[in-house]
Amino acid sequence: MGVIGNVMTREKGDPRMSIRGPEAQRIVELVMNGTSVEIVGVRWSGRSEVLRQVRGVLGDRGLNVLNVVGTASHSPLEALRVALPPAYRKTAADEGGTPAAISDALARYLSGGRSVVVIDDADLLDAASWSSLIQLHRLLGCPIVASTLRRALRDPSDHLLIKAAHPVVQIALDALRLDALHALLEERVDGSLAPSVSALIYTESAGIPGLAVALLNGALAHGLVWRSSDQWVAGPTIWSDDARGAYESVLYSYRPEVRDALELLAAVGTVDIAAAWILLDTQMVEELEDNQLLRVAEVGPDRHAVVAVHPPGLAAYFLNQPPSARRRRIMDQAAERLGRGDGRLDAGARELLLSRLLPGLTSQPRIESSPSPLQLADVPVISRMFAEAFDLQLGAARAEWKRDGGLRAAVRYLGLLLTGPSDPQEVHDLLGTLSQRFYGSSDDHESELTLRHFHSRWLLAQGATVDEAIQPLSEKVAPGFAHAETLDTLARVVRWEIHGLDPEYESILSARAAAGGSGADIAGVLLAACHLLSGRVGDCLTLLDLMEDDVAPWSRVGVVLMRGLALYASGELQELIDLATTGAQQSIAALDRVGFAAYSYLGALAQLAFGDLDEAQDALAVLLSTGISAKNLYFSPDRAVLVLMAVISTRSGHEGAASGYREHAQRIQGTSIGMLLGDSRWAEAFSVAASGATKIAAGIFADMIHDARRRGFHLSADITALASLYVHYDPDLAAQIGDQGTRLGGAMYVAFLEARAAAYDQDAQRVEQAARALLENGVPGEALKYYNIAAHLFKEQGEFGRAAQARTIAREISDANANRTRRSRPASLLTPREIEIVQLIAGGMSNGQIAGKLVLSVRTVENHIRNIRRKTGASSRGEIAVLSASAKR
Repeated sequence: MGVIGNVMTREKGDPRMSIRGPEAQRIVELVMNGTSVEIVGVRWSGRSEVLRQVRGVLGDRGLNVLNVVGTASHSPLEALRVALPPAYRKTAADEGGTPAAISDALARYLSGGRSVVVIDDADLLDAASWSSLIQLHRLLGCPIVASTLRRALRDPSDHLLIKAAHPVVQIALDALRLDALHALLEERVDGSLAPSVSALIYTESAGIPGLAVALLNGALAHGLVWRSSDQWVAGPTIWSDDARGAYESVLYSYRPEVRDALELLAAVGTVDIAAAWILLDTQMVEELEDNQLLRVAEVGPDRHAVVAVHPPGLAAYFLNQPPSARRRRIMDQAAERLGRGDGRLDAGARELLLSRLLPGLTSQPRIESSPSPLQLADVPVISRMFAEAFDLQLGAARAEWKRDGGLRAAVRYLGLLLTGPSDPQEVHDLLGTLSQRFYGSSDDHESELTLRHFHSRWLLAQGATVDEAIQPLSEKVAPGFAHAETLDTLARVVRWEIHGLDPEYESILSARAAAGGSGADIAGVLLAACHLLSGRVGDCLTLLDLMEDDVAPWSRVGVVLMRGLALYASGELQELIDLATTGAQQSIAALDRVGFAAYSYLGALAQLAFGDLDEAQDALAVLLSTGISAKNLYFSPDRAVLVLMAVISTRSGHEGAASGYREHAQRIQGTSIGMLLGDSRWAEAFSVAASGATKIAAGIFADMIHDARRRGFHLSADITALASLYVHYDPDLAAQIGDQGTRLGGAMYVAFLEARAAAYDQDAQRVEQAARALLENGVPGEALKYYNIAAHLFKEQGEFGRAAQARTIAREISDANANRTRRSRPASLLTPREIEIVQLIAGGMSNGQIAGKLVLSVRTVENHIRNIRRKTGASSRGEIAVLSASAKR
């Protein structure tokens, strides 16, 4: 079975082993080729477990494995003496147990055959042991595999393995992606784990596998995760005393000043980096970041930097501690620093921070605005920000409702409940009270309209029939109610959304859209939606272009959603990504949950079409980890989000996670199959196709196409047909859709359809031309696939030159994808000292000259430059110099 087969078989039953199998496979291959390896990771990342896998496989392959464990308490060479096999240990003792005797015994053992040294916690190994091992490595050529804890940046000479072993490769154990973590956690329970549970744990653990498992085990032990029917579910929190112990293990080795700084950040919440510099000083901020205890994220349209405790669950650890004199001291000292004034903070920001540090502030922290182009490492930060904001906003809205008792306060409270992980009984009781108190008797008709709309959407989401869901829109309506026609519009659309479009929808909604007033705005947005879902994309865009910017808030999000879907249908994917990215940034800044849900859904659709699976998943991870919902929208994307995650997981090879998302999607009620990927059968079809049964998958797609067309949802049917052709090419279906690629999605979809048809016909030249068109239209993943097909067909036809040319282009595309790096991060992440050094480098100074000017050691300057490169992605002094322009701004 090969290396990975050996690893997986040996460790079967332990999910932590399988999840790090690829890393273990690579390490074994490197060692067998004589290369040393340094494994670097944070606590709980699985360093020791990977070593255990590697030791087992190498031992099975006949290598002598010396297993050394570093510990600060050992006397010199004691770690090596203990690691010796019993017979060699006895020989060393018989020879006096001296350092020379231990070294001789080591040399005899390692020279007795092909050997490898495996060191756990190598950063704790004493200097004498390191010196002896390095000498033996140079003498005998045996590789060394060492795991070290990722700590604050040090001089390269401190990494003894990198300095002394040749050749050597460093492997970092990074955080897991959400779907991989879900698969890991689901193996810990008997049955299916709700994706919302793994998403919540992902946020708290930041994807660190061992920490995530510890959190799940604690939640299971304390009944915070329980079985409901055939699935394990959780409440809004997984905090337990076991979680306290897990986070203590993360913190135990850090000095008190580091813990104080983390507790302060936990109390004030996510803050601008300038505020963090003032509260903690720049040196402490850098120390926290270098030790992976703080995360810097770029947020907002202006891409300013904010910082938060990392992993985010550390904040819950500190905030669940009882009030103490120590915390009060930390808060008072921070307030004193803020009171001195600093030009980096305006008065408003200073007052906001001071308000968080008032005596008695021990509840969940307030947070600053927070937009960000989402990257994997940013997801836990953004998730935490939304969760903090929801708790605060909901608490304030509940208090306002109880204090005020008015309809506006009630609508604000209810609207928040519908956008997050709320107690259904609380919503049910509130709606009962509100309907009795306000229906038919309120003077605030605008708020009553919103209340009735929310009530209807809630009933639909709870599985009510269409007739039951429209009751709030039709019963107890007072004579003279200003929005009676709008209520009728909303009721009609509920029916169309679930049962299918009325052929007369245009004549009904057009007249109402032309009448003027807020009802006209709502009718216009819904008319645009019906045009879009019926396949009339151009008519939809024409209507949206005429919309005023001051439509009702829940209509405004509908405008955005329809415009984004129209861009998707038109093949304007890059424009859609730009729209979704900007909108997501603005939604995070405003903590707009429903807007963020809509933009995330749109962004994921576009990224999936481009084949960027990781980016698509990142766009949705925040929604799942925070329970953000858009159930108050007509044509809500809530089910489509889960279907998207299932499809992404299937295409990424995480079928276990896909199954969980698929089951969760099937439980979502009250959404329309007219939404793109709104039918849960999409997930089933891709799963079946992944198993190789593509013809059966095409049959599932055919059923979906039939159902969508029967309801008048022609856009959904058209996109589903394209998906069917993607997994299983059927010339009859291709003939049926005719010029759909040109009509619906533009050049990219035309190229895709031509590539499928040419591959089916085995026409090498047409395949190559279609591959070129796919590459020109920004779909390198698909282009790579068809260049490889073209190369194979040319070879079969004896055209070896053209086959080689196609393979060369495919290799270039593959290399470009592999070498694609993240965009450089802005100079706003740099400290004032780092900015100063950037400007001096731009001025042409050497490290020695910079050290002399700033009165620093050369080594300190080098450390600052390493920080600058790590934060910005700059790889040379020339690229660092380019940063000076943005640093000056």
